[in-house]
Amino acid sequence: MIYRIVKAIPAIALGFAMTTGLQAEEAKPRIPEVCVVNGDKFAERKNSPITVSHNGESIVVCCKKCSKKFEKDPEKYIKLYKEALAKESKAS
Repeated sequence: MIYRIVKAIPAIALGFAMTTGLQAEEAKPRIPEVCVVNGDKFAERKNSPITVSHNGESIVVCCKKCSKKFEKDPEKYIKLYKEALAKESKAS
């Protein structure tokens, strides 16, 4: 009996790893046209966007400076991010 349980552990672990990998893939936040912290257009930035999180919610900002501003008032920027995405969706 113990042998069967030990033998099943790798399969369970593999299933868990595959599931969490898919969830991480789905959890990537959308990139709006502009950074909600400083208003810069992402298309005009040379650096890669940065994903920041607070209480399980993630947004995308344009740089490290903006990620530090996000940390000071995350609720404000999460709200602005959601509003920006909603506005962009309506415009499409």
